[in-house]
Amino acid sequence: MAILASAIIAICAHAQDVGQDGVNPSCGLNEKFKIGDETLQVLECFKFGGFSPDFGKSIKAGKGVTFLMVKFAVTNDGNETQTVSLDGVKLRDSKGRRFSPSNRLNTALAMDGRWIKPEDLWACQLQPGIRHVTARAFEVPSESLNGIPRLIFFENSDDSASQVEVRLEKIETFEEAMKRRKTAK
Repeated sequence: MAILASAIIAICAHAQDVGQDGVNPSCGLNEKFKIGDETLQVLECFKFGGFSPDFGKSIKAGKGVTFLMVKFAVTNDGNETQTVSLDGVKLRDSKGRRFSPSNRLNTALAMDGRWIKPEDLWACQLQPGIRHVTARAFEVPSESLNGIPRLIFFENSDDSASQVEVRLEKIETFEEAMKRRKTAK
């Protein structure tokens, strides 16, 4: 099974910036980076305070808490179908704290199906040459979005693996993201 950020050998196209610890390759929003047989690109990120799914109760961020949605694309550049784990992604804030995707939030978003496809909740199947877009949502203290948080893609789903960081320099509100989408059409 391929891991989302498996066999990190390559560095982002503009990886002259290094991570907070001085050793991790780093790139920015919308920059493509290659990892093994996969090309990844973080497409957008926006913060939101809650949402109303098509089922059940609304989900709201608590006091001092923000939800952050990160949408990214992954393309299988290899010649074989790959099953890719989506566990190897974390968010690091300017204080160095690391956050895993929120199980509660991602499960609700996948059940709703508008932002995360149900089949993408834990892993996705990538056919050769086909770009696949998915997302991950994080539940973080609002202060975590001060400074420039980074999305970290790990070689394996543990912290000991090689990693590439994507600087989340422009975090829109949900409303700004929806307005931009309407304008782009």
